Amino acid sequence: MSGSVKLNVGGTVFQVERSTLNVIPGSLLSSLDNIQSRYEKTTDCYYFDRDPVSFCHVLNAYRDGELHVTRDVCPQQFRRDLEFWGLTLDLLAPCCWKYFYEAMEDVDTLTSIMDRLKHHKSMSRVANTQTNQLTQDKPDGGLTDPNNFSFKLWMFLEEPTSSLAAKLYRGFDIMLLSLESSFREFVLLLFAFIVCIIIYGIMLFAAEAEKDNFQNVFTAMWWALITMTTIGYGDYYPTTALGYCVGAVCAINGLIVLALPIAALASNFSNFYSHHSNMQKHENEINMQMTNKMTVDSVESLQTTKGDNQHKH
Repeated sequence: MSGSVKLNVGGTVFQVERSTLNVIPGSLLSSLDNIQSRYEKTTDCYYFDRDPVSFCHVLNAYRDGELHVTRDVCPQQFRRDLEFWGLTLDLLAPCCWKYFYEAMEDVDTLTSIMDRLKHHKSMSRVANTQTNQLTQDKPDGGLTDPNNFSFKLWMFLEEPTSSLAAKLYRGFDIMLLSLESSFREFVLLLFAFIVCIIIYGIMLFAAEAEKDNFQNVFTAMWWALITMTTIGYGDYYPTTALGYCVGAVCAINGLIVLALPIAALASNFSNFYSHHSNMQKHENEINMQMTNKMTVDSVESLQTTKGDNQHKH
């Protein structure tokens, strides 16, 4: 069929040529004849209860042959829309890769942090249950007693601002989480260091063979490790011109090998810490709103009670 077709997406009507919709075969819009249940005869439109702002970019993918994502669309929501419309990410334009995949990585980071916090909360609940079972016969042994171990543990795990130790623990926990997510960078750093240690150890041992300053090649590898990490104990060092050249290249290479992965590790930690801080602010805002609502409800309830008492008198 040729001609145009009307698409009502979330109350916004789009009119497009059918030939345009056939550009991406296998998608939902390329097979409108198979979804007659969405066709409304009174308006002569196919109705879809989806976001019209996001659909503009979906429709442009049919027109341009590539998919673009703007900053006014949440990437996670946009991905769900792509699944609904039957489009794949291979249509995503290279200019949008950075924004889209960095945003999805942020979602994964937040998910990891929330999973870790849920684990801490489950630990505190188990500790509270066990402690309350031991102190259930004591009138002052409940969770609300500040001297209770269960209360202290709950505050330590649930409220990172309750004490300095809680703040340090939460920061240390975020650091461990960032290190876990940087396992690939750690493996890269370890592999690069081992290869460089072996290469420069063998090179220096060969360069210093006439002076006999290094008993064996493993001693030269030890020197390479100390030199690359810029520690420089001074127990072993080259004495020949060729050895000096090997040492200079080894030291410079060590700085480069260390700098690249460490920069990635620092970036991961900064990312995790920033997201954790934002999530903590979000939780504080929610708690503040709930507290304010409870206060308002209490005041209204008290005023209602006073009014009823005045009517009775």
